[in-house]
Amino acid sequence: MHLAVTGANGFVGRHVVTHASHSGWTVTGVVRSEAAAQIVSTAGGRPVEIPDPDAEALTRAFAGARAVVHLAQIGAERGGQTYERVNVGLTERVLEACHRAGVSRLVFFSGLGVARYGMKPRCTNPYFLSKLTAETRLFRSGLEGIVFRPSYVVGPGDAFVPAVLGAMAAGEVERPGDGSYRMQPVAVADAAALVLAAAARPGPAFPTVFDPATDPGGPQGPAHARPRPFHLGKGVEFEIDADLPPAPRNINPPADTPNRDDFDDGARPNTWTLDHCRTTNVDVQ
Repeated sequence: MHLAVTGANGFVGRHVVTHASHSGWTVTGVVRSEAAAQIVSTAGGRPVEIPDPDAEALTRAFAGARAVVHLAQIGAERGGQTYERVNVGLTERVLEACHRAGVSRLVFFSGLGVARYGMKPRCTNPYFLSKLTAETRLFRSGLEGIVFRPSYVVGPGDAFVPAVLGAMAAGEVERPGDGSYRMQPVAVADAAALVLAAAARPGPAFPTVFDPATDPGGPQGPAHARPRPFHLGKGVEFEIDADLPPAPRNINPPADTPNRDDFDDGARPNTWTLDHCRTTNVDVQ
């Protein structure tokens, strides 16, 4: 099978390329420079260098792919690159190219904070708003959109763990709020495996959102090697808080409870029968 990956030279991208090539996929890695192309080649993929990605060039790069994995996004604005231009504008060109190339499935990396912050009426964070906008474009595109909203992705070559270790070595670590804030880091190898599972699963598939989360019965934090994907009910606002005791309510809800920030709407994905479903367009609020 053939997979196309944008941002293939990045931290997650190169792990996806390596995992896919070792699993028997042929991988096209879309990059912007010769140095980035070398990284893709080393990881086992075939680089396609497009310095200024437009829909026409992307269409050629995506030709023959079973799915496109869109990872070419930014987490900070610098050097003239803005959230609107990259996270939204490039995503729109990728969607157009998928249609032109006949690729029906797009796997998109968003962020865990989109559900908590990005959907709030008073949200002013431009990063989360750009991610939410990109998700909405995907859901309205008619493609089989599969969105992952991970928290910190950690593993060999990541920037987060060295920064934390450096702060610890310096004797001063910033603490968000009162220190009770919980994160849900996921191993990059698991993130890559989830991407390939999404790309390979039988279709057609309706638009789906997965939040890679820690299994409450297993080890916590970066040591956890089996993140558990699940559907969130539409009433979820604080899926981070939904993992707090006395029960992991966003994975196995105890009842059909109203949304009170740390409760979901009682969705029980393991009991859903989806054999009768078919692809349809839905309005995304």
